[in-house]
Amino acid sequence: MSYRWSDNLWKPSCDEDGTWSAVQCKGEQLHGRCFCYNTNGSRIFGWSWWHSAGNMTCACSRRRDTLKNQGRENVTLHCSEDGNYEKLQCDSGLCWCVDPQTGEPTERAYPESMMTHLSCYDKDKIGSQYLRLCESMHIARLEVIDKLERHGRLYAHIDTVNCDGDGSYAYYSLNGSIVYCLWKNGMRIDLYQTPLSSILTVNCNCARDSYIYRQANLTFSLQCQSNGNYKPEQTSNGYPFCVDSDGYATTTLGSFGETLICKE
Repeated sequence: MSYRWSDNLWKPSCDEDGTWSAVQCKGEQLHGRCFCYNTNGSRIFGWSWWHSAGNMTCACSRRRDTLKNQGRENVTLHCSEDGNYEKLQCDSGLCWCVDPQTGEPTERAYPESMMTHLSCYDKDKIGSQYLRLCESMHIARLEVIDKLERHGRLYAHIDTVNCDGDGSYAYYSLNGSIVYCLWKNGMRIDLYQTPLSSILTVNCNCARDSYIYRQANLTFSLQCQSNGNYKPEQTSNGYPFCVDSDGYATTTLGSFGETLICKE
């Protein structure tokens, strides 16, 4: 069977009710990737290499997204990298074990102080504290703001901490009027940055993906913008093509040396 460039153009998957499927896979199965999406078609936390995504449901990532959209800022459910549930979950002072693919409880809940008694507790992975560093800072910030508001102080500046669905640092941080791209450990990724005025367009996907591919010993040949997003127009041996925000082609190859008008 001959290979066609158009074979790898992404076609979104939909559920029977017409909404977006939770798992959307792009590229080809060997080195392609699958991402978590909410029902409205926005990418949310969670990804996997396509060849390893057989049990990927994004159930945890979708649950966190729903709770946040309902106004809960103190969600502490832990998702695995692929958007499924981690086996141990704690929220609102209680801990319990769950099925990673569905989130259904497999044991009764214990107070968080007794989480070590649960069969899914893994000391090497979890340690003595359920909350991870980024989460701890985020929850502490919320508690301080709540306390100040209860004492009549409605406006207080405390630096925001952005965390991902697994409790690690999210993709960006603010420092004054500059937005920086971050890796999961809170370290800046190279020199990727942009003015605060452009924050609504920043996703740092390219900056983070360059790191992911490096960790997997794979060649990363796409180009990033200075803000860490993918450049909308990429080239393959001089032939241009457009990519989406995840770096996957949205058009077939143009003519050699041609300049395309690609959607940001």
